[in-house]
Amino acid sequence: MSPVAELVKESVKAVVSCKSRYDREIVKRSFKPEIHLKTEVWNFLDLMYDDDTWPNTDLATTVDSVWNDAASALDDLVSAHIDLTYAEDDIDLAREIADEAEMHPTVGSMLAAPEIMVELVEDGLLLMAKRDFESLLDYFDSACLSERESLAKIILMHGFEGHDSHAGRSLLAAVQPPPKGWISPTLKSYAVQAFGKLDPPNAGMIEFARRTASNRSNNQSLRSLAIEALMDMGPIAKSAIPTLQRIHNDDPEVGLKPFAWAALKSVRADSREHPCGGTVAEHMRSLYRAENDKR
Repeated sequence: MSPVAELVKESVKAVVSCKSRYDREIVKRSFKPEIHLKTEVWNFLDLMYDDDTWPNTDLATTVDSVWNDAASALDDLVSAHIDLTYAEDDIDLAREIADEAEMHPTVGSMLAAPEIMVELVEDGLLLMAKRDFESLLDYFDSACLSERESLAKIILMHGFEGHDSHAGRSLLAAVQPPPKGWISPTLKSYAVQAFGKLDPPNAGMIEFARRTASNRSNNQSLRSLAIEALMDMGPIAKSAIPTLQRIHNDDPEVGLKPFAWAALKSVRADSREHPCGGTVAEHMRSLYRAENDKR
């Protein structure tokens, strides 16, 4: 059994070592010893987590030794990222429950493996993006929802580096309301963050960020990301001023008001750039963080 596979199977040992039936049931329900990854992905994880080379294992060499072509590597890594991300989400919930219930400490330590796996798979996907970002964007354009969620995160992590038009067009198309009217909140969050980083964003991106910030049915986290994106856009997003004013003045989510105030300063500025260097948004973000640190 590979070292990484052994990490997954450790959950069985955790079940045995837990003192109470409640602890054992939490481990059984929350951990994913049944995660099904392709042999190539297991080989990749195994090589990357080799005791002799970790944490300095060469990523490019490992990818090339496992996969013969980029298309197969991208397809396998995207599928693995989807499965492992779902497993990681369950584990985070299990840890919260474990902490609240003061469960056996073995529970927390045995549930750590998939986080390592997610990070390694993301490293692999970032390498694929670095090698051929256009191909990754083409893959995104024809992907299903869960694949788009994973790839949107990689697109955001990678940055655009001259591919702003294709990346922005792809993300904007992905968050247009389908016939049934539902868009994944995860995809929305990655897209709106990306729109704030594109220079310049187009009218559709600005409007998407404005609507997302304004919509009170969205959770606070998503709305705050949209407000921050408008702040990063600067004066080009002046059409969002009435929305930001409403949020600042009378939105029931009190926690959004400081974000709206900072965004208004940036959007109303004469220029996106700050006289002292950097952007107005960067200065407002620093000011906001400094104020929070004082509290």
